[in-house]
Amino acid sequence: MVLKQDYYLVPGHGEDDAIESSRMDVLIANARGIFGVAAHRTVQEFSKFYAFGSGGDVALGAMYAMYDDPKRSAEDIARAAIVGAAEFDDSTGVPVTSHAVKLRRG
Repeated sequence: MVLKQDYYLVPGHGEDDAIESSRMDVLIANARGIFGVAAHRTVQEFSKFYAFGSGGDVALGAMYAMYDDPKRSAEDIARAAIVGAAEFDDSTGVPVTSHAVKLRRG
């Protein structure tokens, strides 16, 4: 209620919502893990990988099929997931632009 009153956040689903939807789903991957932040700011941690959106189920299947292949990088697996989703879902688009970040060991 404070967020609505003090910061003028208007809920997107109903008047009883405490905060407004951010209207986006976010995936955060870092050295501590993989986290999904949903539109109403709920946070979930994923153990290996995750995909969301209309092509998410196909993307998850592609990642599952490739995940244990030691010859595949994380970028290879993510790219294959998006390309696979685009093949079967009209709302998923290609080309894929990706950027790999080297993690500091330590």
